[in-house]
Amino acid sequence: SRNPVANGFRLGTNFVMPRKSNGLLVTAWGLFVISLFLTAVDDDMTGWRCAATCAAMITKIKEWEGIYYFMFTIPNLLMLLSPIFVYRLNRSSCKMKWLNITALLCALYVLAFGIVNWVKPGFDLKVGYYLWLVSFWLLFLGFIFLKRGVQPDNVPQMQSAEATV
Repeated sequence: SRNPVANGFRLGTNFVMPRKSNGLLVTAWGLFVISLFLTAVDDDMTGWRCAATCAAMITKIKEWEGIYYFMFTIPNLLMLLSPIFVYRLNRSSCKMKWLNITALLCALYVLAFGIVNWVKPGFDLKVGYYLWLVSFWLLFLGFIFLKRGVQPDNVPQMQSAEATV
């Protein structure tokens, strides 16, 4: 098809979301939600419980361990708010660049937890953690494809068949 809009998904009035980005972002959001209900750490910590425990670490923010675990609240908030960001931000904006950088840093932070735990075992990581981790990398990749997508200002107007005859 010559019309790029036909190969994408119109989202709001700001831009056309490419199908590849759409699939990655929807998968990221779905895996994130699923990870909240699965066991993530040890035998009794579901994703919800881990997220709540990390958010509650704000009361222990004076301790290094409290800061470390509380910082996992930032990736969780990014994931929860990302559908709003996708809907509201213009892909060509500087804000989108910072959203990409933030998504990468969050994905690296979540990955670092697994690496640290692998080097110095302290937790028994379960499937919920791994789905949570994959969701952040898919979010980052989805943002990259979103940024490279079709700008609505550059979408050529299709002429109707009647106008060309």
